[in-house]
Amino acid sequence: MTIITNAGKKLITHAIINKLDLFISKVVYADYNLDTLDENTASLTNIKYENLPTSVRIDEFDNSKIILEAVLKNDTAQDFFINCVGFVAKNGELLCFTKINRTFVQSAVNNTNASLFHYKLAMELKHASELSIKIDETIVYPTLAHFNASQKAQDEKIKTLEINKADKSSLDDYYLNQKGEELSKRLIKAESYCNDLSTKKANKTEVFTKDEINTKLNEKANNTDLAKAKSNLEVRIKAVENDYVKVYDTPINVSVGTGGTYAKLSDAFKALMCYKKARANVGDCVITLLPNFVLNEQLTFDNVDLAHIRITSNNAVIKCEFAHEASANFVVFRFFHSKSCLFYRCKFDFTNKPQRLIQISHNGSLRFCECSVNNSTYGIISYNGFADVRSCTFTNTIETCLYFSENANLNAISNTYDTSNRAIVSLRNTKLNSYREIFKNIKLECFLVDWGGFAMYEAHPNGSFVNSPKKCNLEPNTLYKHGIFFDRTTSEGALIQKDVPYGKLFELNGLKILILRNVPIVPVVGADRYQNHLNMGHYEVFYSFTLPINGFFLIGASYKGAFCSGQTLNNFHRIYRNRDSQKDMHTVPAVGQPFEREKLNFNFIAIGL
Repeated sequence: MTIITNAGKKLITHAIINKLDLFISKVVYADYNLDTLDENTASLTNIKYENLPTSVRIDEFDNSKIILEAVLKNDTAQDFFINCVGFVAKNGELLCFTKINRTFVQSAVNNTNASLFHYKLAMELKHASELSIKIDETIVYPTLAHFNASQKAQDEKIKTLEINKADKSSLDDYYLNQKGEELSKRLIKAESYCNDLSTKKANKTEVFTKDEINTKLNEKANNTDLAKAKSNLEVRIKAVENDYVKVYDTPINVSVGTGGTYAKLSDAFKALMCYKKARANVGDCVITLLPNFVLNEQLTFDNVDLAHIRITSNNAVIKCEFAHEASANFVVFRFFHSKSCLFYRCKFDFTNKPQRLIQISHNGSLRFCECSVNNSTYGIISYNGFADVRSCTFTNTIETCLYFSENANLNAISNTYDTSNRAIVSLRNTKLNSYREIFKNIKLECFLVDWGGFAMYEAHPNGSFVNSPKKCNLEPNTLYKHGIFFDRTTSEGALIQKDVPYGKLFELNGLKILILRNVPIVPVVGADRYQNHLNMGHYEVFYSFTLPINGFFLIGASYKGAFCSGQTLNNFHRIYRNRDSQKDMHTVPAVGQPFEREKLNFNFIAIGL
């Protein structure tokens, strides 16, 4: 398997973008410690032999692969072992390598039967066809392959000279005739082209002027959009030139504000967003907002990973000053398909025009810890995004502190919401967890759950609601078509159960449930009793049952066709009889009499208060 080093990736990217040749200066064969050999390796040590590659070419069957070939013939006096083969660029950096089984290479000087080793590496590149890669011919290594190739070419040249002898005058005549025919053909083509142009001249009135062309271009494109696209393209090109992703071992710390590393927050993000951690235990890059910094720009991130960045003001208040009024289309921080940076100990204060602070959507994620937001219209908005909000304070929020919708997820722990219309909104299959939070001066609902939202809440041990009369628009722990508000701190009484004839009585928080099983009921014969002289006919039986406890409402019986009303069961059942020695009409009692033979067992369930 061929591994391209990080240095090699950078060289290849630079060569493609700038349309430069990439030269390979040598092939090195080493006995290296394979445990430490990876894409971060800059060079190989313990090198046993060096020579030039024998071939560098695009694979004829797959133009996304570059084939590098090398031949090893040990022409030194020493035997040695090798376990890796690397190709080195002209500037001395390791371009790529492959690991091989540890191989013993005999000296060709001491052993005429020493083996010849052939190595073939394939580099897979997305834009392999755009890369011009060559062998640096200024360096010559006299390998056996070079000697054989040179000798073969010399022999063929001598043989050709001996067989194909020719008179000089004959060669001159042949050359002149060939060149004459070629020039004649070119002249005919040129004359034909000129004649074509003269017959197809354009009418001046049908040709657009420069001003007309510019006008039509402006109609097709907005200059602002073009400028934005150009800026984004320049950032991407610069990222590619810098190998797009840079790996860091030591965290990079910058500051924003007067006297800081950058004047604008967007410049700080551009400088750090192309980095990634070398290892999981490497610390975050930090952007520190200085006390004199004023936030007055909108920042939008799409399909980027900023998880390695932490932004903080060290509890200094950051003024957010925007000239325009708040609107649904304007949010200060927007994260689409992106992992946000960690907001840590930032204090945002909208001094003049309240705005929406943060929006996450399209599977974006946010971490917001020990921060405060003052005088915003919305604190954090999420559409199909995830947010982890901990130990934060939202004050004087005009609409909603945390607004989550469209299958979003929120984990809110130990936050304080002070003075707002609403604190938390959960809509459209949104799932949120609120743990030990404090709600102060909330005008409408602390929780609004609707359109299939879900909210789980556990109160603060010292009390959660201060001057906030309505906890939620839904009753706790009750399933509605709008959603559910699950309150773990709602007090519940103990479940009480008592034995009653044929069943049990359960009582919980004032609600009583009565369950009876296998209650025998003997019916009486109804008025609709008919018999003919052949002892054939039909009769009707009437089952009735009244609950033994007052205040209950019968809601179900186990027998098909049973009718429940209040505390009473009323059930009529008509039975047809043919001639039967065992069950003829002579055995049916008179109307109004009990009929033991038709006794049935019923199950009942009833509720009461």
